[in-house]
Amino acid sequence: MNFLTDVNFKEATQHVTGKLPVAIYRNKLIKDRGDGIRLHWHKEFQLVWILEGKFSYQVGREKIYLDEDKLLFINSGRLHQAKVLTDEVEYLCVDFSPYFFNDILYQNYLKELMQEEQADFQVVLRDPKWDKRLRELHTKPIDENFLSLTIFLLEFIEKVFQKKTAETKQSEALIYPLLNYVHQHYIEDISVDELSQRGHMNKNKCTELFKLYTGYSPKNYVIYYRLFIAKEKLLTTNQTISEICYGVGFNHLSYFIEAFKKKYHFTPLQFRKNYQ
Repeated sequence: MNFLTDVNFKEATQHVTGKLPVAIYRNKLIKDRGDGIRLHWHKEFQLVWILEGKFSYQVGREKIYLDEDKLLFINSGRLHQAKVLTDEVEYLCVDFSPYFFNDILYQNYLKELMQEEQADFQVVLRDPKWDKRLRELHTKPIDENFLSLTIFLLEFIEKVFQKKTAETKQSEALIYPLLNYVHQHYIEDISVDELSQRGHMNKNKCTELFKLYTGYSPKNYVIYYRLFIAKEKLLTTNQTISEICYGVGFNHLSYFIEAFKKKYHFTPLQFRKNYQ
């Protein structure tokens, strides 16, 4: 498929059909001819369905191997490209505007999806009940097939959100035990390696989860939690500043005072005098 892009790789094609903010393309790429889909992005959501052959798709930094059993959803504004893996690849591409449905759906669901950094794409297994509708997408004009197209896209978006919710729950199941471990052992010297091993994941995944759910790296979350406990002790006990410092896991009093002031804008002693 040939298309123009600007210097920022934004595709210049207007994906509209008549007055509808949607366009459907059926294309065949030949490997020996050097065909492929070069790097680009666009504001429209995109659905890709392989009719024959296999693609190696890259969305952002992630690679996806696409065949006839999978549908690929690409979020708005995401860089993507594809390589042909078999001799030929024939595929169907549906580009539709976030405003294709109505403003309520856009404001309550699609806008949030577009802004989510962790949602570049979704791979959805093809539902057999979609086969008829998918075939109609490339055999009938859109104006004759508008109702069927709308129903299909609504069902597909629902599937994307169901999968997104399932992945969120899976991530939550991974982060909760790690947070609980920090809350139980914050006095100890907790490393990223230790947390990664306990969570049966690599360090990058561990760091990604902590940043996603807490806003901190694992190391900084331990510091944050120690300071939180120190603040509670300043308010509810008569322990000295030194006792609190070492009691929450800090090894140096000066560092504790500096970190506490940076977090709560007062030294521990000032905080106690102001708020106890």
